[in-house]
Amino acid sequence: MENFVFRELGKDELFDPLTICSTTPFTQAQFYGEWQKSLGREVKRFIVSSNEKLVVYLQAIEYPLICNKSYFYIPYGPI
Repeated sequence: MENFVFRELGKDELFDPLTICSTTPFTQAQFYGEWQKSLGREVKRFIVSSNEKLVVYLQAIEYPLICNKSYFYIPYGPI
């Protein structure tokens, strides 16, 4: 049975899904997350590893809702 570890990346950690998938969609690229941040949205980035091997990168973007609520959207991912 494989064990998967899901971890949020820190602000200074590298987010580079191209290292595991050369056909990464632009909505999971570093620049897309930075653009979303410039629009005032919060962006969280995660990695998933199995047996110490990196298997998934993903970024989630927070969108506001009414009544001080919000939701996270993962565009075309995870990778």
